[in-house]
Amino acid sequence: STYFPVFQFMGELPAIRLYTTAVMYADNGCMHKQAADQHTLLNPAASGFSLTWDGAAYTSKKYNATDKTVLESKPHTALDALNIEAHFDGPFANIKATPANKLVLISDTSEESFYAIGEWSEFISTFFNQEVRVKELADLSLKRSTAETAGIKKKFGAAGIQKKVLIVDHFTDALLKSYGYTDGWQLPPCKKDGVCGSATTKCGAERWCEIVKSAGAEPMNMNLPANWTADPYTPGGKVGGTHAQLIAFAKDADAIIIKSAAE
Repeated sequence: STYFPVFQFMGELPAIRLYTTAVMYADNGCMHKQAADQHTLLNPAASGFSLTWDGAAYTSKKYNATDKTVLESKPHTALDALNIEAHFDGPFANIKATPANKLVLISDTSEESFYAIGEWSEFISTFFNQEVRVKELADLSLKRSTAETAGIKKKFGAAGIQKKVLIVDHFTDALLKSYGYTDGWQLPPCKKDGVCGSATTKCGAERWCEIVKSAGAEPMNMNLPANWTADPYTPGGKVGGTHAQLIAFAKDADAIIIKSAAE
C-alpha cells in the first residue's frame, strides 16, 4: 500500500490488478472500491500457503517447514487471467528476479532518507511514461523541505530549538515474532557522526532522525544506552523493553514519536 499514492498521483490506480495480501491494508477509498468490484484481486492463498508465480501460472503452495519441499499446491486460474505485466515487490520478494517472472524490485525501505525513498517514485514512473510529472513533485518536496530547514536555522541558529525527541516502536504481534521481534518497546538507533553503532546494527530510525534534525531538534536515538542498541530487525534480535525501562530513558524527552505499532 506504500505505493498507492504514487500510482494515484499518476492516475494509474486501475493498473493495479493484484494485491498480494488477503486484506486491503490501506485507507485509500479508490483501492477499496477496486477490491470490492474485483477489479483488483486480493491474495487468495489460504492460511499456511504462499502465493507463488513460476513465470507461467500462479499457485498457492504449502511447504514442509523442515526441508521446504512442497506438500500441497493449488492453481489460481482467476489470477492467470489477469495477464499481469509486472510484479512490483520489495527486497523480500517471494518471486525470483528473472525476465520471465516480470519482477520489478523496489528497495525503497533500504534507504536512510525520506527523500531517497521518494526518488523510487521516479523509478516507478518510468514504467508509465510519467517521469516528468513525478519528478516535478519530487523536486517540489525537496525544495519545500530545504526551505523549511533553512528557515528554522535562521530563526534558532546553530543550536536549534534545543528539544529532545525520542523515536520508538512497540510490538506485540505474533506474526512479527516470527521475524525475530519480541514483545515490548524497541528503540531503533540512528547515526551519530556518520556511524551507526556497529557494522551489524541497522539504523532503523535514520530517516526519522533526519526529519527531527531538519526541524532543529535532537533525536535521542543517536545516544542510546548499550542495552537498547541491539538490532531488533533480525531474527534473534533485541528483546523488547518494558514500560519501566522505556520510562527510565524517555523521561528527558520533550516529544516521543511512535513510528509504528503492531498490536
